[in-house]
Amino acid sequence: MSQLLRVTDLRVNGPAGTIVSQMDLDVGAGETVALVGESGSGKSMTAKAVTGLLPRGVVAAGTLGLGDTTVELAGGPAALTGLRGRRISLLLQNPFTSLSPVHRCGRQIAAALPVELRRSDAEVARRLEEVDLPARVARQYPFELSGGMRQRVALAASLASDPEVLIGDEPTTALDVTTQREVLDLLARIQRERGMALLLITHDLGVARERADRILVMYAGRLVESGAGDAILTSPRHPYTAGLRDSDPPLDRRVDRLSAVPGSVPRPWEVVAGCAFAPRCAFADDRCRHEAPPLESPSVGSPSVGANPTVPDHPTLVACWRPLDPATAVTVVVAAAARDQQAPMPLLSITGLTKRFSSDAPPALDDVSITVGAGESVGIVGESGSGKTTLARCLVGLERADAGTIDWTSSLPTARRAQIVFQDPTSALNPSMTIGAALSEALRAGGQHEARSVADLLALVGLPLSYTRRRPASLSGGEQQRVAIARALAPAPQLLICDEAVSSLDVSVQAQILNLLADLLDELGLALLFITHDLAVVRQVARRVYVMRDGRVVESGETEALLTAPSHAYTRALFASVPGRRGDQGATAGGADDRSS
Repeated sequence: MSQLLRVTDLRVNGPAGTIVSQMDLDVGAGETVALVGESGSGKSMTAKAVTGLLPRGVVAAGTLGLGDTTVELAGGPAALTGLRGRRISLLLQNPFTSLSPVHRCGRQIAAALPVELRRSDAEVARRLEEVDLPARVARQYPFELSGGMRQRVALAASLASDPEVLIGDEPTTALDVTTQREVLDLLARIQRERGMALLLITHDLGVARERADRILVMYAGRLVESGAGDAILTSPRHPYTAGLRDSDPPLDRRVDRLSAVPGSVPRPWEVVAGCAFAPRCAFADDRCRHEAPPLESPSVGSPSVGANPTVPDHPTLVACWRPLDPATAVTVVVAAAARDQQAPMPLLSITGLTKRFSSDAPPALDDVSITVGAGESVGIVGESGSGKTTLARCLVGLERADAGTIDWTSSLPTARRAQIVFQDPTSALNPSMTIGAALSEALRAGGQHEARSVADLLALVGLPLSYTRRRPASLSGGEQQRVAIARALAPAPQLLICDEAVSSLDVSVQAQILNLLADLLDELGLALLFITHDLAVVRQVARRVYVMRDGRVVESGETEALLTAPSHAYTRALFASVPGRRGDQGATAGGADDRSS
């Protein structure tokens, strides 16, 4: 496989210091290489450096090779003139950040076409057809489309210049599993037809396992492991890779407790000596703490024992003084002990809930009925648009249902009955308020300022008291979500609603938050309504589960029984769409077609 993209000795530096260092990577024509790692590892900065899109004050150095062309990245964006957007293109995670909300989709695709084709409506229609969209989408604005359709438009714009290399920076993270599979299948088909190189940046290990020919693992600005496809995840040599792999919740069984990598990724410029992962590593010794290991072929065992053969010319490389033996680096899964299945006392009963946002639109909720017991954990799963979030918003009073009843056995005030934790803590927390001020406000609003303190709340979610003086921007994503949970707990609610509360988190941080929720349920006796599109996650947290589609509940039951043998074709289709863990169900999503707005 000929090398098409070559990056040598990439270094990225910002005002505070080094962000990426000693980074080498290459991608061949028609090859898919996945770059994985937690937030803060430097994945996106690598993509921005290669495409000349670094933020102000951040500079890159190193060599970029593209086919027969070689440029020095120290020359800044000017050095990439003629390459960026033409021969190498970037597809971002959120199409709302890459598409203009005030211009029609056709105009945005046309702007990326070669000059001689920009006035051709036929060429725009052809580009839309290539990404499985009808020609009418050219006349629509992004806000008129579903999430999957918007990402297809963004993909069409990224491919309009016929690039040789496409960098996808978390291009499907915000999509539900069936839409994600559709977009990834579409991308694979186009890549195959064009012979295009694809660098896929993702924190979804299932996507990397299923889609990548090779996987590169990044931590604190450096590569720590690289090698062939799922061999990296089947037989990891670096403890960090093994930690990520073991944090991924299994789809086929519930475990007693998820394995989670302790702590968080350090800022690269704060690592002054040794291996950056040493403070989080159970195997670290004095050499690890004082001497940085090079990226090289491991000296212990064979890099492909129990795994796929190594890709020619790309042997496994690992930056570790004590690499794991692939024969023993296997996941140890402890199945959860059977729990008391006695039905809890009732807390909440929803009957016949219906909600329409306009008279000419299908109902967002269509005769929905669910129950939640005191102290019970209940899951709601389904694709985007299934009605999950609308149901949650009705429960906490952010929306008013058109018909149906919401009955509580408790006479407590609304704020004491239910509180909600949203998907994105960055947008849920006030950036101008300190953590202490935000939690104090929540205690006063919930009438609990005399019964609880800010210190109590921080202790509940495992954060130090010193965080009271910090603002959200100085916290990691997982820490921000812990603060959001603490704020929701301030009124001492009976029911905690988590609306996709872990879907945007790295797999290791996700495991930490799921373990935290399990501890809080046991400690506080809370009931939990957990809304997600991830079947593996809901299996770990919910006693019972409801499956929603198009505003209706299509299947419900005890989680283990339902997920072991789903009876509805839609539930089986959700299983079949899970990346990297595809079941043997032959069902497809059927009518769940994302190609209509």
